[in-house]
Amino acid sequence: MSYPQVFARCTVGLANLYDIRGPAGKRYKQVMPDLNRSLSTIVRIYGRQHAMLYHFLQTYESVCERRCMPQHVRFLQEWIIEILTINLGQNSDHVDTAKIRLITILIKNEDFQRARALLDEQLARKEAVYGNTDERISQIILEIVDLEMLAAERNQNEQQVKNALSNVIPLLQRSLSIKLKVHSQPRESEGAFNLACCPELKRLARVHSLLLDWKNCEYHISRAVELLAGQLKGARDAFARISPHQQQLYESAGAEVRMAALELAHGLRLQGSFMAEKGSLPSACEAYQRAHALLQGELGGEHPQCEAIRATLASLHRAQKAYTQAQKLF
Repeated sequence: MSYPQVFARCTVGLANLYDIRGPAGKRYKQVMPDLNRSLSTIVRIYGRQHAMLYHFLQTYESVCERRCMPQHVRFLQEWIIEILTINLGQNSDHVDTAKIRLITILIKNEDFQRARALLDEQLARKEAVYGNTDERISQIILEIVDLEMLAAERNQNEQQVKNALSNVIPLLQRSLSIKLKVHSQPRESEGAFNLACCPELKRLARVHSLLLDWKNCEYHISRAVELLAGQLKGARDAFARISPHQQQLYESAGAEVRMAALELAHGLRLQGSFMAEKGSLPSACEAYQRAHALLQGELGGEHPQCEAIRATLASLHRAQKAYTQAQKLF
């Protein structure tokens, strides 16, 4: 390795350390000039597409991110993707990871159109490699749905929002059909939802609530809650069959019960929020009370999540003029 290369690499490492120390450090102002000079040296020696640049650009991007320079971060990440694609090929997992990172950057910068284009590109490539019914397709579909719902939240045009949300429903239905094919059991009735369908069911409930389609909203969130309740029952049954003397199995099964209880509590809180939006306050209270009981058992009554639910319940009781019940919560 030549002297200019060694000097450039050392300079980049030091620049990163000086940047981490922050503005109070003596050489903080020199960080960007040092990085630019080192990057110019490496590009001059190897060209702009050499694999050697990968780690330099990652460090440079970290510095720019700490300094809140979003356009620089985006430019550097796109450069990283270019290098990885040329050196490893379009279908490399490293390229996919880098593109996911770029999508995150674009969403943070609210460039939803470019982020959607990248997700569509990923979806098409996965379909070409794995076919239309692979579960990896479902994961990308969920990312597209989340992006579209976030973009809809930022949109002030009511009709455009309604159209965007309506377009999300077929995507979620497609993802559901994939999950049903992949996870269905021989003894299950055809089309019966399974636990893997919960992410889609929750999102469908949310979309229908935003479209004020309360019948479909209630249907989908109820199915999700039923599946999560079944998961918790199964976990508790399995835990009850294990002796405390089997320490490793006992602890693992206990962790499964805790995870299932927290997932069900989250589903019940969603159900409660949807019922409150609909105006079904008694149903909302029932869902929140079930969620509170689960969280209290797993996290303790003083946990912030329990306190938040109690505050919500108190608000719902006051809305129904049940002031005594509201007061009892505190």
